[in-house]
Amino acid sequence: APFVEVSKEVLSAGSDSKVVAERVFAMIIHPITVEEFYQEYYERKPLLVRRKNKCYYDDWMKMNHVRQLIDSDELDWTYEVDVTSYKGGKRETHNGEGVASSSEIWRRHKEEGCSVRLLRPQKRLDHICLMLSLLEEHWGSGAGANVYLTPANHQGFAPHWDDIEAFILQTEGSKRWRVYGPRNKQEEMPRFSSRNFDQSEVSDPILDTEVHAGDLLYFPRGFIHQAVSGVEKHSLHVTVSFGYRNSWFDYCKEVMEAALEEARKKEVRLRRSMPRDYLDYMGSMHGPSADARREGLTATAKALLTQALASISDSALDAGADARARTLLKERLPVSLAPEGQGQEEEDEEWGAAAEE
Repeated sequence: APFVEVSKEVLSAGSDSKVVAERVFAMIIHPITVEEFYQEYYERKPLLVRRKNKCYYDDWMKMNHVRQLIDSDELDWTYEVDVTSYKGGKRETHNGEGVASSSEIWRRHKEEGCSVRLLRPQKRLDHICLMLSLLEEHWGSGAGANVYLTPANHQGFAPHWDDIEAFILQTEGSKRWRVYGPRNKQEEMPRFSSRNFDQSEVSDPILDTEVHAGDLLYFPRGFIHQAVSGVEKHSLHVTVSFGYRNSWFDYCKEVMEAALEEARKKEVRLRRSMPRDYLDYMGSMHGPSADARREGLTATAKALLTQALASISDSALDAGADARARTLLKERLPVSLAPEGQGQEEEDEEWGAAAEE
């Protein structure tokens, strides 16, 4: 699929970035429609799309891109590249320090059967940056990508869940994926990624399937997963992600801070100093107790918080959205610009018309 060609339409004068962004996302999940995805799968259950076109995601990543990145001898260990293994139920990372040597990466990969994870390829590959920046426009959230190269018949990571919505775009070879639903309500929609799990800690998978070149696999955050490459050939895929720290909790946290700030201006009790000795009876080291001082402070704090939250204003709600917008602007990838001179004539005409008015 011509992902890059479609993405570059946003560089044309007069293009609507939101329209182009939705087209790019629609191409990723095709033939599932955008509406169907958000109604049936998003944050609910995995989605597997099989295709007969093994070249469908070639625009995203191929081995020539991987070699370009690794052989540059410019990648920093841990920040831009990991070398990992999962053998005998043990997950290990074999990173060095400083700049990663390409010879060491390839040696670990070819001789020791390690997986190579390339982190943040959008920092060095313009076409990835362009496509992710458009997806950020569609999702209203920061977007990320990692690249995974795994030798045939190997696994690089233990079972775990992630804190993002994950789209697996398989570009070469195949992988057997096992995906498990959240184990309990507390693990649904997690804010943080999990530790590595032992096989005994996961039950039967809700999805056990082979993903081949050109196929798509999506699963929500909080779904435990693991994957092993096919026996005949290496596996290469890109994980495109979004949804990091972009929940109702994150928004409401900002709103609550704004509401408290408004209440501080109106309620003098919020501006008074805390009792000099409150740390003698408050805090986890003391825990619940019948101390009268603790009971009094607890009652006062709850009353002040209830009063502040009961009168949340529109301005506090907007301030929360503004705070989230500032966070997104800090996370967003650089805006893709047209090559110098492209579209300049049209822009000059528009500015000229506006100035004459």
